[in-house]
Amino acid sequence: MKQLTVVFIAFIILVTVMSVDARRGLRRRLPLNKRKDIAQFTYEAAVKQLEYGRKLIERKKYKQAIDLFRKIVKKRPAAVVAAEAHFLIGEAYLKLGKYKKAFESYQKVIDKYPGYSDPEKVLERQFQIADLHYNSRGRKLLFLPIKVSASPEAAIEYYEKIIGNAPFSHYAEMAHYQIGRIYQKCKNYDEAIGAYEKLIQKFPSGQHLSEALYWLGQCHRHKAFGTRYDNVSLENSVYTFKRYCREFPQAERIEEVKAILNKLNREKAGEYYKIARFYEKQKKFPSAVIYYREIVENHPETKWAETARVHLEKIESSSFYKSEQKQKQNQTE
Repeated sequence: MKQLTVVFIAFIILVTVMSVDARRGLRRRLPLNKRKDIAQFTYEAAVKQLEYGRKLIERKKYKQAIDLFRKIVKKRPAAVVAAEAHFLIGEAYLKLGKYKKAFESYQKVIDKYPGYSDPEKVLERQFQIADLHYNSRGRKLLFLPIKVSASPEAAIEYYEKIIGNAPFSHYAEMAHYQIGRIYQKCKNYDEAIGAYEKLIQKFPSGQHLSEALYWLGQCHRHKAFGTRYDNVSLENSVYTFKRYCREFPQAERIEEVKAILNKLNREKAGEYYKIARFYEKQKKFPSAVIYYREIVENHPETKWAETARVHLEKIESSSFYKSEQKQKQNQTE
């Protein structure tokens, strides 16, 4: 029993000596400044480093600031200071004009630190970067002249990321609107319609609702009179513009929209007249009558109304049409 006790004590002594030697070896391998960093880089020290990094940005030493912030992230990755360090890395990259890296740095704040104290500030910066890629004209961001080539694809990618980050924020509403405008300018009306409809559905009382309705109506209008006439798109356009007039009677565009509706009604009557004439020439009189009646009853103010009335009376008074109608009536009875 005594022998076992002696062996156990000897083992404890040996392990203690080896542990001390290992720590001494580690200190010998690490430079003095590194050893101090490990021992002394407290939260308070990290906060001081953040403040120093901000001063570096103020002095336009952006790359030096980025290196400092990265060290903070590496040493205290789970701390609140790391989230702020990622944000400040984005700020530095923004000043350098490296917008993709800036956006990615801001994104790390959202992805890694969901409890970040000021997510609104992060979304604001991301939206500014997306806007820069949407519009190539010279603009200012954070009091700096920005020069960036327009990139609709990159802008859409950034806007969609913003929507994913905060789906029901006002930045998401603006992002849906901007996506719609980009697709519309590229004449991709289906995608533009999808973007505007998402905005209208998600933000029924949103700041951009009136403009979204206006441009949605215009997209349907362009589709209606594209390479071929599309009656469904025309109906959608009329419905959307009527909703605009109903919900925004005091809007600045109200007179313009009323004028568009009048024009659409005239164009609609014109298209119906062409269809009616086609059926009449094919001797498909019941179909022709349907379209002539639509013009006479629902578009009496248009130039097509009187001509449609003449054709309608001619068809309805013809013996052939009367016989055809009587035959149909007998079949139903």
